[in-house]
Amino acid sequence: MKNFDDPRGTWNKRFSADGYLFGLAPNKWLQEHAHFWQRGDRVLAVADGEGRNSVWLARQGLRVDAFDISEVGVAKARKLAAEQGAEVDFAVADVAELAWPEALYDGVAAIFSSSRRRRCARGSSRAWCAA
Repeated sequence: MKNFDDPRGTWNKRFSADGYLFGLAPNKWLQEHAHFWQRGDRVLAVADGEGRNSVWLARQGLRVDAFDISEVGVAKARKLAAEQGAEVDFAVADVAELAWPEALYDGVAAIFSSSRRRRCARGSSRAWCAA
C-alpha cells in the first residue's frame, strides 16, 4: 500500500468511501474457526476496521472489545453495530501502541493485521492471527 508512513491517514482515506470497504460479511476464516469460543467468552478484535468481524462475533454471543487506528473506520463500526443490535466496546487505537491487559481475553482475533502478530497470543488461551 502506498503512503504507509501514515497508516492512520491511509486507513481514514480508504474507509471514507461510501459503503464498507471489505463488505458486511465477516472474514470467512473467522467464521470457520469461531466455534472454538463459547457464548460469553471475551474476545478482542484487533485492527477491526469498519467492524464486520467484531459485530459478527458479538452477534454470536461473545463479549467483544474492538479497536482500529482509523477514526473513520471505528465510526462506521459503531454505526454497523447499532444497526445490527450488537454490543461491542469500540476504541480508536494503534496496534503498535495499545497495551491491552494480559489474561483478560479468552481470545484475540487479528484478521489481516500484519504488525505485532506475536502480541495476539500473549495472555490468551485461544488466540488466532490470520493473514
